[in-house]
Order: sequence, then C-alpha cells, then structure tokens
Amino acid sequence: MSQTGEKEANKILLYSDNSEFRGNVIEAVGVRPGAGMPKVEWVEAATEDGAVMKYKEGEFDLLILDGETQKVGAMALLRRLEVEFDNLPPSITILA
Repeated sequence: MSQTGEKEANKILLYSDNSEFRGNVIEAVGVRPGAGMPKVEWVEAATEDGAVMKYKEGEFDLLILDGETQKVGAMALLRRLEVEFDNLPPSITILA
C-alpha cells in the first residue's frame, strides 16, 4: 500500500486455456481500468493445476475465469478453490 493507504495494484487471476481469450481480457481491461484506480497486476493460468498453484502463491483481489475452458471449466475450478481455501475473492465468469 502507498503512504496514503491506497492500494497500489489489484492482483487478478485470469484463468483460460485459450491464450487469445486471456490476451483479449487483458487488452480490454488494461493495466489501469480507470482514472484514479489502482493498477492491475495480471496473473495468468491456462490449467486447473496452474490456477490452483498460483492461487496458493498469492492473495488475489479478483478472479476472472473463462466459462468455456476445456477439461476443467470455471465453475469446477471455483468449486475446487471453495473447498480448498477460505474467503475467496469476488469472481467473474465470462461466457460466450
């Protein structure tokens, strides 16, 4: 946090097995979503195990999940995180 108590960056976990999807989300939101808002620190994951590992490594402010990820979709990943961890951050699931 800065000296004023404002958060310097929001950490977002972005989960999708589609690199184009991840790139589009990052491009749409950007590194600073709006004037006066904190920057965004993006953490990308392409697999369920990768997402869980990255979730264990840091505290996230938001989860953005691709609802069409193959093998393990967004809802299944959220369920696993809910079972394994307490106090999940807000999440957004994007569907086509």
